[in-house]
Amino acid sequence: MMNQVIKSLQANGTWEGKYGTNYKFDVEFQSGEHGEVNAKSATPPYKVGDTVVAAVTGEFQGKKRWSSLAEQ
Repeated sequence: MMNQVIKSLQANGTWEGKYGTNYKFDVEFQSGEHGEVNAKSATPPYKVGDTVVAAVTGEFQGKKRWSSLAEQ
C-alpha cells in the first residue's frame, strides 16, 4: 500500500455485482501510476487532489485494478 495523490478521476461505466451496482472509474495518480477503481456510488468518496492509500490488487483487460481508495 502506498500514499498516492489523485491527478484525474473519470467515470467509466457500471457493473452489477453480488451486492448491487458498482461504479467504475479510471484513475491517474501524480506518480504516473494509473488504472481502474470501483466505488459503491456514482460520486466516490474521494476527488482530484486527495491523498489516498492505494494498492494494486490485480489487472483486468490491461488496466491495473486498485483497491478501494481510502483517504489519508
